[in-house]
Amino acid sequence: MQRFISGTFFDGTRLHSNRKVFVFNAHGILTDVLSESELDPLKIEMASGLLTPGFINAHLHLELSHLKGCIPQHTGLSEFALQVVKQRTLLNPEQRLEAMRQADLQMMEHGIVAAGDISNTQESISVKQSSKLTYHTFIECIGLLPQQADKVFKTACDLEWAFKTAGLQSSLAAHAPYSCSQKLLNLIIQHNALHLKPLSIHVLESDEEQNFLNGIPGTFNRLYQELGISIQEYTPPKISLNEWLFNPNKTSVPMILVHNVFANNAWYKGLSDARVFWAFCPNANRYIQNRMPEVLPESRWITATDSLASNSSLNLLSEVNLLYAQFNPPLEALLSSITSTPAQALQMETRFGYLKPGTACGLNEIEITPSGLIFIKKWIH
Repeated sequence: MQRFISGTFFDGTRLHSNRKVFVFNAHGILTDVLSESELDPLKIEMASGLLTPGFINAHLHLELSHLKGCIPQHTGLSEFALQVVKQRTLLNPEQRLEAMRQADLQMMEHGIVAAGDISNTQESISVKQSSKLTYHTFIECIGLLPQQADKVFKTACDLEWAFKTAGLQSSLAAHAPYSCSQKLLNLIIQHNALHLKPLSIHVLESDEEQNFLNGIPGTFNRLYQELGISIQEYTPPKISLNEWLFNPNKTSVPMILVHNVFANNAWYKGLSDARVFWAFCPNANRYIQNRMPEVLPESRWITATDSLASNSSLNLLSEVNLLYAQFNPPLEALLSSITSTPAQALQMETRFGYLKPGTACGLNEIEITPSGLIFIKKWIH
């Protein structure tokens, strides 16, 4: 047994200033939360900072870890996407695997215990099987033309089965409104609802997204041209992004909308469904477009890192501090965005995100300063 105490702690929802002892067994399970008087003080390890549950990185592209520093900053979304496609297979498979292993280790060292990872191949399976982190893998579907939807969907289901047979948690995800037909999105939503699994999609990462849905030419058209992909048969739906996401399906499982760089309060209020979560990756947004979100929603928001192709590290507190500096949100909301809220979105709340007996929540120590949050130590993974 290991026992830890501090004068302040965050339980996943609320901050507390009373002293409690957190007891973990040899398997990293939190077994008890006790009063200090109930235990011999000589058998308790003292923490000087704030204790929190282990962190959860809800949006990651582990497969792109080898692209760290390879793509110039501030290119804009279309050029960034083009470079990812062109460069993602330049290194050999073993080099890509080693980059993933190092990214996985970096997250663990920064107090991350679980992650939601976007995958397009089976490459990350061996890394995830040997990792100390718990992953939920989102199998990403890309197919702009409705006539491609059934084939893309079947291929994704086959890949999902590969992760399942490897003993890994997974579900389907749509890439983005500019790369998925509404038919494909609906197949994904129906499939995930049937299997009670979360889904994820990149949205409002560019101000041209709604234009593309309306059939107004822009950089996405040039992206397809550069990739040699004909979209002459694409018929723009000419509907709002909200309608594109939820017509005809309403989500009955968590849906993580990632980036939201061009979101506003009307967007958040129009999606009041309690199953919708918003994920922000501020360092990646600055890297790609030199832009930050203009506003945060009132609740259900998540802080994540995105990939090393668009970030210098996988340190969640670095992301948190950018949002802290710009929006000054309540500290409880800020800490929830890397603990309990992503746990809910990834359907991991019975295992992670809360300092609750019976969970393998992990235990981090941080310090709160006027300029931001500082990671001190990972006591339990």
